[in-house]
Amino acid sequence: MTEPTIRSVGLADFPRLLEIQIECINSLTATYTPEQLSRWVGYIREASPHRYSRFSNLAYVDKENTIQAFISWTSSDTDTVVECLYVREPYQNRGIAKILLENAEADLRGKVVRVRSTLNARSFYEHHGYIFKTSDMSRAGFSIACLEKQL
Repeated sequence: MTEPTIRSVGLADFPRLLEIQIECINSLTATYTPEQLSRWVGYIREASPHRYSRFSNLAYVDKENTIQAFISWTSSDTDTVVECLYVREPYQNRGIAKILLENAEADLRGKVVRVRSTLNARSFYEHHGYIFKTSDMSRAGFSIACLEKQL
């Protein structure tokens, strides 16, 4: 066993990221309807685990070296977006999402970072300096919050 840590993600980790993302999406029953969650999970499954290869990814790994949370982002000269930030329920409210976000932001200094957030996560991003810009519809057809932060 090792101490919990933040590490980069490799191709072999992609199925675990998909598993965590689907688990976390399915837990949002207080925010979204079962139909919305089903459409969202369907959309994510269609994309396959290899969708994460387009992103920069960091993971929180527990003492057993199992990924329990992750963040994914894209960054170019003109566009920087946090694509995913998911923490499994047993690991929530321990500061893991904050640590993952801070590690990603360290790589993005001087840029404007955009987030398309679920409604339940909006306050998390606002607490970390992101400013609400507008509401939008997700690709799966439910309401999301669009936020930005100048790093």
